[in-house]
Amino acid sequence: MIKIYNKIIELQKKGEPSVLVTIIEKEGSGPAVVGSKMLVYSDILGTVGGGSAEFIIIKKARELLKEERSLVQKYLLAESNELMEDTENTGMICGGKIMVFYDFLKPSSNIYIFGAGHVGKALVYYLKKSWNITLIDNREDIDTSIFKDINIYIKDYEEFIKEKIFPLNSYYLIATPSHKWDYTILKDLLKKSIKPKYIGIIASKKKAKEFKGKVKNSFPDIKGDFIYSPVGLKIGGRSVEEIAISISSEIQAVKYNKTGNICNFRDGI
Repeated sequence: MIKIYNKIIELQKKGEPSVLVTIIEKEGSGPAVVGSKMLVYSDILGTVGGGSAEFIIIKKARELLKEERSLVQKYLLAESNELMEDTENTGMICGGKIMVFYDFLKPSSNIYIFGAGHVGKALVYYLKKSWNITLIDNREDIDTSIFKDINIYIKDYEEFIKEKIFPLNSYYLIATPSHKWDYTILKDLLKKSIKPKYIGIIASKKKAKEFKGKVKNSFPDIKGDFIYSPVGLKIGGRSVEEIAISISSEIQAVKYNKTGNICNFRDGI
């Protein structure tokens, strides 16, 4: 059981969804035990009794994994084709019935923030409760003691990106104090097959236009529809906290596909 829960934590950190299968009720005979669990993801961990019933349960769990939803389902452990309402026949001969809870576990979205300056710190404050945050900075004098429950790396940006295996469809925010570092990070991210959901870059219109030109020349096959710069929704405010709110609002809009009022590299600057 502990292995299953540890695997769930591991998958959540990687950004990989899973379905936790639990036997929640049983009547009559059968190999299943109430409380037994199985985790279905890109692999399978655990068992809920074996036999044809488990085969059917695994198949259903994989369907729900694709559909991203949970379900409670009854199964009849008998050869009879006469089924009760909302009950599926397994073809087994035990004669009992089981009820299965399929719990779809959607991982927290991953966001990588490059730059632990004022804006980076403010973003951590607003996003830490609902996002899996990784904060990266190349300055050794950055105070990291204020950060709790997030991943922190004090490391060269290029080295970090080269070594890191990023979950697909992750979010990235580039907020370093140097234009050179900003473009290096963007360039190195685009070289990797990571299928980013969002890359935001803090920049002036002039800087954003310059970056857009570089991306177009160096990566002609990239549409740039996931690159947002200047970053943040136009909701007003100049303080660090207000800027962080506008950026986190834009990230949320992208996450929930509410992008009608924001602009990316594909649409223009």
